[in-house]
Amino acid sequence: MTLAPTLPDRTRTKIESVMAYRNETVIERFRRDYGNRTSDAEILFEAFKQFMVTCIVTDGPKTTSPAIDDMWHTFVLHTREYRAFCEEYLGGFVEHEPVHDGGAPENYKQTRMTALRVFGQLNEAAWPTKGKSSCSSGCGDISARLPLN
Repeated sequence: MTLAPTLPDRTRTKIESVMAYRNETVIERFRRDYGNRTSDAEILFEAFKQFMVTCIVTDGPKTTSPAIDDMWHTFVLHTREYRAFCEEYLGGFVEHEPVHDGGAPENYKQTRMTALRVFGQLNEAAWPTKGKSSCSSGCGDISARLPLN
């Protein structure tokens, strides 16, 4: 994983912590439910964590790609683990909410640009250039924001 060289040390350390998080139960459940290989499920779990990082470095709701959203749905099913992840690694619970504006392609584009700015490169299958989803986040309620500069 390569992070943007301009990130402040505190932000970099927090992002590294988020990206180091593993949850084999969620990855295995996703693999079983969606028929993915374990390696593909792991890639999508990494992309999901990248998405969650966008929630702690910029304000406002974010929109996922459909593939990341599927992983998010899987993690939310493990409510206790999801809540603990959010509180420990993100500084607060990130709500999962439906989108009511046709998939929010502009919001997705902005979310993807933020992820690209932080991580330098993204997996195209997880983060397609053109994407929209039926779900977004309630990132506005997280109190622990991290600066990008």
